[in-house]
Amino acid sequence: SDYLTRELETIRNVYKSTYEQGIEMLKKWGDAYISMLFSGALVGIIIMVSIAIYAPDDIQGTLMTSYLIIALISVVGIVTMYKAVPADPKSHRLQQGSPEQNMIHRMEKKVIPILAIIVILLLLLGMNFGLVLMLIGMLLFPLGIIAYIDDGNITLRDSEFPTFIRGVGAVQGGKGTTIAPAIQDIDKKSLMYLEPLINAVFSKLNLGLDEDRTWQRFINDGGSYLIYKYLNIYRDALKLGGKADTVGQIVSSSMLDQVLLRDHRHTISMGFMTLLVPMHAMMVAIFLFLYHILVVMADAIAEKMASLGEAGAALTSGQGASIAGAMGGSMFVFSNFDKDAIGFYVIIIISMLTISNVLAGKIVSGGDNALVYFYTSLICSVSGLLYIVAPIITGIFFMIPVFEGV
Repeated sequence: SDYLTRELETIRNVYKSTYEQGIEMLKKWGDAYISMLFSGALVGIIIMVSIAIYAPDDIQGTLMTSYLIIALISVVGIVTMYKAVPADPKSHRLQQGSPEQNMIHRMEKKVIPILAIIVILLLLLGMNFGLVLMLIGMLLFPLGIIAYIDDGNITLRDSEFPTFIRGVGAVQGGKGTTIAPAIQDIDKKSLMYLEPLINAVFSKLNLGLDEDRTWQRFINDGGSYLIYKYLNIYRDALKLGGKADTVGQIVSSSMLDQVLLRDHRHTISMGFMTLLVPMHAMMVAIFLFLYHILVVMADAIAEKMASLGEAGAALTSGQGASIAGAMGGSMFVFSNFDKDAIGFYVIIIISMLTISNVLAGKIVSGGDNALVYFYTSLICSVSGLLYIVAPIITGIFFMIPVFEGV
């Protein structure tokens, strides 16, 4: 008994140390990811402005440099964070899960194929990219909200389960009863989020239904991996002859350690998301506003050069020739600005940033894979809204002055 107790303590310490090291690595690489991605975006912005000032012969080759930089930063950052993150599945991922998980599984079979078809058709028809992103965000919003609610419910159930299993073990060990009378004697009112599941188990056990299937339904409806893991440990230990109060105490304390470690990770992930979403919005906004400012400048200069060409007869000799030459030379800087190529470049960069930040948010926060829908909806909505309003705001606040009498 003493040997097993010492081994248990050793395993706990090793797990806790490994988990905390992973959290620290995740925190550092999360900050590094945001810094590196922002730096990569600045490089992309500089390349875009450089092309506007002096259009090289191989524009696509120059733009490819920006693609490679942002892709490299994204891949390195995401892979490193994924390897640093502690292995801690939150949902049990059984065939039958919580009501929210079952609803997501039913909805995603219809929503995802329809969304993919609509997005492809809209892109082929040349629909505004911002509207496409907004559509993705709106269609995935219900799935994302359900996944977010399920994640919160699992967290709350996990926080109550150690108290529940410790109480059941203490009553079973003290009275020498089976699990059904023990459930009746514990204070279920203090277990707000587990109470409906506990009452359902108690009713089925009193009716004499199969105990294994009853507890399996409890696990399915809970949706939690920790409940699935530790409840089976508790029941298996009792079947092997373990003392209910001792087993309950060990199971409760072990699960509580994991719950507290997960709370620490949640704090880190919330800090990361607080930085990630505004940073993403800022990067996308800088790209879009600067692009539309360059477009306005290029259009204005092209129009002015055309008017100079019409008035060329008046500026062909003497001082007029020098004026025309000077103005033409200065305006030639933006005269070859390829709006279509740079516009497509901006779309590609926004898509890369969106995908990268969605994956980064999911990796850092953990949880069920369905949370990808929540982060995709959030990031795509932000990107789409900025894509739509950027040309409007630019047109309102950025006007090229018209020089009369030239």
